[in-house]
Amino acid sequence: MELNSITFKDYKPAASRTDKYASFFVFLIWPLLGLFLSIRHYKFKNSKNIIWFFSIFIGLSFSFSDGSDSNRYRNNLINLHAKQHYSFAEFLDYTLGEESNSIDFVQPLINFLVSRFTANEFILFGVYGLVFGYFYSRNVYYLINKVKEKVKIEALGFLVLFAILVPPWSINGFRYWTATHIFFYGLIQYFEGNKKGLLAIISSVFVHYTYMLGLFLFAFYFVVGNRLNLYFLIYILSLFLSFVDITVVKSFTEKYSSEKVQNRTSTYLSEEYSESYFEQEGSVNWYMKYRYDFIKILVAGSYFWIFFARQKLIRQNLMMLKLFCIGLIFMSFANINQSIPGMVRFFYIGFMSVTVMLFLFFQLLKFKRRPDWYKFASVLFVFLFCIVELRIGFDSLTLATLVGNPFTVGWFDKSITLFQFIFGGR
Repeated sequence: MELNSITFKDYKPAASRTDKYASFFVFLIWPLLGLFLSIRHYKFKNSKNIIWFFSIFIGLSFSFSDGSDSNRYRNNLINLHAKQHYSFAEFLDYTLGEESNSIDFVQPLINFLVSRFTANEFILFGVYGLVFGYFYSRNVYYLINKVKEKVKIEALGFLVLFAILVPPWSINGFRYWTATHIFFYGLIQYFEGNKKGLLAIISSVFVHYTYMLGLFLFAFYFVVGNRLNLYFLIYILSLFLSFVDITVVKSFTEKYSSEKVQNRTSTYLSEEYSESYFEQEGSVNWYMKYRYDFIKILVAGSYFWIFFARQKLIRQNLMMLKLFCIGLIFMSFANINQSIPGMVRFFYIGFMSVTVMLFLFFQLLKFKRRPDWYKFASVLFVFLFCIVELRIGFDSLTLATLVGNPFTVGWFDKSITLFQFIFGGR
């Protein structure tokens, strides 16, 4: 086995002027076809922007369901638009003032600015798609830019997995999932030597306050460095210590955090909310409930295989080593705290890190063979996870997303989801 000589050399083939503008023209006529063509011609320089624009289009054609975060964002926009006398100074005082329980800033700011012009929730979610899609498309194209000629079949599954881990329809929960892509964008920029990535890492806190924990974990890595053996030991221990008493976390929060943080997190740390959360989790379909486990098993198998059989190759490549280490840190943290509602979401930075590492590993290294169990597991679990995530996406996407375009999107009934349209019911 050997590293290719083109390791980590970004490949950006020249695109003709026709190629550059044809993709935009197709997108305006039929965004979904434009997306497929951008995937087919992924080497074209502007393909990443088509993915960005399609994220915006998803927001413009979104479906809102009762009880979802998206519905609360919509209601907030309508309430704000009704208060045209509400000044920006009053907004800042309400959002940042001492009496406010709000901690996040970006989503309330977007809602306020959009509300000055319209109460149209689709415009609001188009703006959400604009912000989310920028970081999403750049993160996906970080992987694609490492491809010299074509994506190897061994690496293709991990590229697909990365693209579907936190997909554009995640704007249903705009705050956390946008913060996730911003944080990861900053992470890979910093790992590549661009210190401006630190700004993105820090700014994720303003999108969702829980990334203060992400910032703490990154600071731990920053101080300790690439101690692969140490992190792997912590990871193994976390598999057997996958619990934290929620009352301990609540006591710690009350003792060491500000009153605003305490007020914001009190609901999530209450025993009543915890019981309700896990009861709800237990009532969903088995494939939705266990979709995290598909990837957790794949990640665990990958970690053990690479650590014991391919560690030397990882240590020879600093980017892969960094991704391995930060992935272990986040996976360990999520394992230990998974009894706390919402902490399961911190698996995703670990998932994203190890997925990028595995993509680079298989794309840039020459292998004689992989273990048969790994081939089977990687194909099976990636397929299962992607199918479930697409199914979840069908609850937010609409027929307008499928066949509409920016000019006709207003003609469709967006109260009917794609799942309802295909399988019936409301």
